[in-house]
Amino acid sequence: MQAVTIKLSSQGQLVIPEAIREKLHWDQEMELTLVPVGDGVMLQRPPEPGKRNLADLRGMLHYEGPPIPLDTLCKPVELTDEESEAYRR
Repeated sequence: MQAVTIKLSSQGQLVIPEAIREKLHWDQEMELTLVPVGDGVMLQRPPEPGKRNLADLRGMLHYEGPPIPLDTLCKPVELTDEESEAYRR
């Protein structure tokens, strides 16, 4: 999708071109969320109730110990033969 230049009206309104609205399936009276981004804004559909996005999961798994080095976190898990067999079942 190409960037389009539009003008802000004297009443602070924007008109989103029809081609863009059709491509995004945005209908009349549809609610949109206006998100400040850097020196501009982003329009998006509001999140559907009950659905989460990745940003909502930040901090979900809380850890209160000392910092763990990244190479330790990325190390493969070593399973015993018994654990491996139980995992396959």
